[in-house]
Amino acid sequence: MEISKVKMTDTLKREIIKIVDERIREVHITRDDFSELKDIVKELAEAQKNSELRLTRLEKTVEELAEVQKKTEQAIQKLTQEQIKMKEEIEGLSHTVGYRLEDEAMKSLPELLKQDFEVEVVGSLKRDYIEIGRNKYIEVNIFGNGRMVKNT
Repeated sequence: MEISKVKMTDTLKREIIKIVDERIREVHITRDDFSELKDIVKELAEAQKNSELRLTRLEKTVEELAEVQKKTEQAIQKLTQEQIKMKEEIEGLSHTVGYRLEDEAMKSLPELLKQDFEVEVVGSLKRDYIEIGRNKYIEVNIFGNGRMVKNT
């Protein structure tokens, strides 16, 4: 195989150089392009730094809120326990007062029933349960028997 030599003309050389220069310019990054890229990278780095600072503040705030939430839950739990104790104490007080009132009423009722309704209590008044259905009972706070009497 024989390689033939082609003689280049000046015009052909200039055209080839022109095309090569044009291609180099198309792919070549200019100083301005490079400076612009550096500025963009700098802005992105600053934005990233600001984002990290905001994220750090947000993390701290979330930690503080979690701590406050924990304290709030503990306070609610304590209040709930105190409310339960207070409810039990009030129920106990209510029963005590109720029983005391019933005791006083049992002493006074026989005379009042006779005076106002002409009913004489037979036996004594007491607390009891009465059956209102099969195996179903209710508490009666003051229970007793009586009979009608006529005052003359």
